[in-house]
Amino acid sequence: MPLPDWHSPREVYRFIFRSTKRIVVFVVGVALVLLGVALIPLPGPFSIPLMLAGLAVLATEYVWAEKVLDTVKTKAKQASEVAKRSIFRRKPKDAVPTQATPEATVPDAEATDVPG
Repeated sequence: MPLPDWHSPREVYRFIFRSTKRIVVFVVGVALVLLGVALIPLPGPFSIPLMLAGLAVLATEYVWAEKVLDTVKTKAKQASEVAKRSIFRRKPKDAVPTQATPEATVPDAEATDVPG
């Protein structure tokens, strides 16, 4: 009876390390994304960076997360460009500030007289 084909200890250790790493990456990435989603109702910008960090962690092991992260990056760049263009296109309401004349600041004596 032939013996079963065993893997070398190096292959077993490599498999255990790779599997453990993948599980840890999955748990940490999903935890960050879920924490970011949970923080959405709270004030402050804490939810978006946590979700992006979770996607970045997941992208180290999963292709789908890398694609989602790339899509988010391109959309963020597009939004940034649109915001920059709209800021630089704005023109001030009055290029030269108007100064109040002394006549306009002093009330007219006739206008304030109340007949009585």
